[in-house]
Amino acid sequence: MPLYSKPAGSYVRTPIASGASTYKNEKVILDASNLSEGYIMVKYTGSNPKIKVQISKSGSETYTYDLNTSGSYEVFPLSEGSGTYSVKVFENIQGTQYSQAFSQDISASISNQFGPFLYPNQYVNFNGASAAVQTGSAVAAGASDQIGVVTAVYNYVINNITYDTAKPPLCSRDICPMWMWFCPRRRAFVLTMRPL
Repeated sequence: MPLYSKPAGSYVRTPIASGASTYKNEKVILDASNLSEGYIMVKYTGSNPKIKVQISKSGSETYTYDLNTSGSYEVFPLSEGSGTYSVKVFENIQGTQYSQAFSQDISASISNQFGPFLYPNQYVNFNGASAAVQTGSAVAAGASDQIGVVTAVYNYVINNITYDTAKPPLCSRDICPMWMWFCPRRRAFVLTMRPL
């Protein structure tokens, strides 16, 4: 039995708000149907034009995101792994002042530790037609096993991607909403949202 069977074409996971497990009030709907896959979906149904979502796991980082006001769901990863998370939604009062509009604790038992990073979400938004997915498929097309795929992608990145070290003269929260820091526990660099 082969250890690896390369799928035909690209396989892109698609998040779904199935409604099997939801929490809501008059302003927010939290779809927690896919906790085992490592993500939640949040929809704001109120009228405030500036909304924030905070997701935190006890003893870990608090991640703060902007939430759209279009009445459609957005996907948020549970990037700290299995455990109990607090999900809070805030409405802007004025300036940098916010009022809590929703709060819910959820318990996630994530089946695959990489699950939160395999689905598109608010900051890594992609689908089967995305240029990155198409490029990845083309780069990995000649590989016969997983090591070949990793090697092909690695070689593509080191030969075609450069890091932009120039910083904008003024980096506001709207322009640079993320921080990169080294996480010793994971022994990796992690990209996180700036706090509120």
